[in-house]
Amino acid sequence: KELSEKEPYTTTEHYYAGKKQKFNVHRINVDHIIFNKYNGRIGTYVKSYEKFSGVLNAEDETDEKIIIDYLWKSNERRNKETMQDIKLKEQLVPGVISADGIIVDGNRRSMLLKKIAQERNDTPTYFIAAILPDTLDENPKEIRKLETMLQMGEDAKVDYNPIEKYVKCKDLRDIDGFTIPQIAKMFGDSEDK
Repeated sequence: KELSEKEPYTTTEHYYAGKKQKFNVHRINVDHIIFNKYNGRIGTYVKSYEKFSGVLNAEDETDEKIIIDYLWKSNERRNKETMQDIKLKEQLVPGVISADGIIVDGNRRSMLLKKIAQERNDTPTYFIAAILPDTLDENPKEIRKLETMLQMGEDAKVDYNPIEKYVKCKDLRDIDGFTIPQIAKMFGDSEDK
């Protein structure tokens, strides 16, 4: 909330809540953001873990380490490449967070920034992100829709495996009530696919 009232680093536009909107982008201390444990990239790992070991609390330091480990192992080769790129150029593409600090887009970038900060013993470290006007609890359906469009519809750099895509489709249909045509549009794919 405090950041939202400060001068923005830059701005970005996203299609959110039924219309194209402009959002302020801020530099946010990585210690003040929360990983999205149900992110499409690691959702199946987290759901499996929770089925057998109990609920992960992304705000708990021990559980955050588990989430970071899942994010790192989701594509170690690409994570190493992206980490080198961020070390050289810093973060170039802004992420998106909810009003309560939960990452909507940028879990992987944030994880890499945290790893770089640990490696360099460099604090504070900042994640550059747009801040949505809603918390995840206030508007979960629209936030998950935006997350899907950003990650599954546009994220060709580090592709998601078929199981992650399947689980995301199932959650969008079963939890949020989206139809197959709506989900296909979010993914940027045909209904058949």
